[in-house]
Amino acid sequence: MSGKGGGRMSYTLRVLLLVLAASLVAGYTLEEVLAARERTLNVIAAAYIDEYRNRGCEVKVGCTGEGMQVHSCGSVPYKEGENGAVCSSKLGRGIMCTQGEDARCDGMLINVKEGAVRTPQDYQNENTEISRFICTAKAVDAAFVSEWDKGALNAWAYVSSTSGGFKTFPGKMRFRENGVCAPYDPRIRPWYVAAASGPKDLLLILDTSGSMNDALGTKSRRELMVRAVNKLIDTLTGTDYVSIVTFADEAEVVCPIEGQCGMMKATGEVVRGLKDKVSGLVAKGRTYMSKGFETGFDVLLKARSLAYPDGSIMGTSGCNTVVLFLTDGFSSDDGCRGSQDNSPGCGLSASTEVIDRGQEALVQAGGQRAAIFTLSMGSMSDRIVPQTIACQNSGVWKRIPEGADPLTQMKEYYQYNAMALGDQTTQVRWSSPYIDSSGLGKMVTAAKPMFTIVGGKSRLIGVAGTDLLWGELLNAEGSTEDKIFDLLYSKNTGAKCFDARPSPCDLQIMRGELDACDPGTQVTGLSNSSIPEVIPSYAACAARPGYGAECDIGLHVSETIKENIITSPPDWDSEEDPPFLFVGEINPNMPYECLECCSGCGCPLSNGMGTGAVVGIVIGVIFGVVIVAAAVFQSRRERKKSSKPGLEEGRGAIG
Repeated sequence: MSGKGGGRMSYTLRVLLLVLAASLVAGYTLEEVLAARERTLNVIAAAYIDEYRNRGCEVKVGCTGEGMQVHSCGSVPYKEGENGAVCSSKLGRGIMCTQGEDARCDGMLINVKEGAVRTPQDYQNENTEISRFICTAKAVDAAFVSEWDKGALNAWAYVSSTSGGFKTFPGKMRFRENGVCAPYDPRIRPWYVAAASGPKDLLLILDTSGSMNDALGTKSRRELMVRAVNKLIDTLTGTDYVSIVTFADEAEVVCPIEGQCGMMKATGEVVRGLKDKVSGLVAKGRTYMSKGFETGFDVLLKARSLAYPDGSIMGTSGCNTVVLFLTDGFSSDDGCRGSQDNSPGCGLSASTEVIDRGQEALVQAGGQRAAIFTLSMGSMSDRIVPQTIACQNSGVWKRIPEGADPLTQMKEYYQYNAMALGDQTTQVRWSSPYIDSSGLGKMVTAAKPMFTIVGGKSRLIGVAGTDLLWGELLNAEGSTEDKIFDLLYSKNTGAKCFDARPSPCDLQIMRGELDACDPGTQVTGLSNSSIPEVIPSYAACAARPGYGAECDIGLHVSETIKENIITSPPDWDSEEDPPFLFVGEINPNMPYECLECCSGCGCPLSNGMGTGAVVGIVIGVIFGVVIVAAAVFQSRRERKKSSKPGLEEGRGAIG
């Protein structure tokens, strides 16, 4: 599972893991190792799809009562030796398990009979889709256990849903920091996005006007934008092309590599270069939106029309084109004030004229019209201009409220990309190598999209994934790092272009009832046809077969997990405790060490002492207090006796 940073692991344990990996793949070629892991992934995905399709809305049996699932952000500890909980070094050493001389302290506490679930940061207890995922994913435990027992799994495996549910195996508690569990949404992880979308051209048009320095919650809008954009770029694969344009008084193309600017293949070098440049953006000036669109469409047109030499990182995927436009204010075009004093829709015509010319030029160059997704930062920012642009260009508009993570407001962008797949592919996508946040070291992920049929329409229901240790790949017969990279790249470059032309109803459902476009409006669709399409009403779309909620299983999320879980705010990085509503530890006396470490290998409650030591001290203190109190009582009793006649001799006799 990809994450930030890596767990601490002793040198001895790293060597043991490498030796284990070598023994597991001895005599197998690199191709055979990858094929074996893909077979395991197919088994896991099939188990979830079968359960999803067969049980439908009847998923209550077995997922409530004793069947309730452990939440990895909860504080219900695994009891070692019970219900599948074991101390194991197969997956490395727990990050916090630093105490104890026992050799088992090089392991961690995991559950090899069932997985642990996670829920997205913004879920609601009434979310029936999350409830349905938790119940459906319970049936995958049998597949997890079977693959683990026969040695086909040597790292994490998981299933996730389009609602943000996530279940990982073996079960393990998620790391806490400052007493809280960090938010986790699988839908914005690179492995999920890679599996749930085909190749694409992505153009980001970013507002860098002076108002981006204003606060939006605890951070400036520029800071939030930078973090969201950098995370978004991390989800791109080597089959995607990307470019970034900034605008204020003027518009500029961000150049990730010296002397090279434009639409470029999302290689590691390009991604790192873009992130560095975005992190250094300075916000100043006014908000000339039309200049951003003009420069952006120039980038798209050059990528389509120029002939680049073989091997160049410049160019286009030749597939779908998506524009993400992010602003925090009001247009300064057409003499507009660029503030709330603007008249409604001021500056709209300047941008739409530029966009219409750009879209037509793309079609003439042999491409297709770009879908434009727009985001407005802050509750006071303009709605009319960005929403109208999205509605006229087969996109979605969303507002990013104060305190919200911009990346979580981009989920419609991910849904749109997933829609491009339909059920046309079962291809396994392989990630780039990364360092596991739970201590397994360098690894890669194999991920696969999962589909069902609703009302005759194919619908993405989630992504399954499993990790593969880098050591296993290196120790395959005749393997080298260059061969590994070449093989992974060849597997991913086989990805085909899919015709992402969602229907007007698809788009209205993605927008949601509150942000849906006005019905009856005529717009040009993605069909590249001059014949306009009429936007239907949201209510009419939701009533059609295959749209809207599939079913209500009648369960709250809290009825399917052993605790109500609330994680920390997505942007919380203060050393102080987060607000009460975001506290993730229900039992403050159960620190993370007690949830992750084997018995005797952690769980310090005070000054590094283990739980047993603390309990012993407490009992000892209580016992001592009782003894002292008894002695004092007896002493007072004796003094009273000595003050009475005829008792002095007797007191001396027993003295």
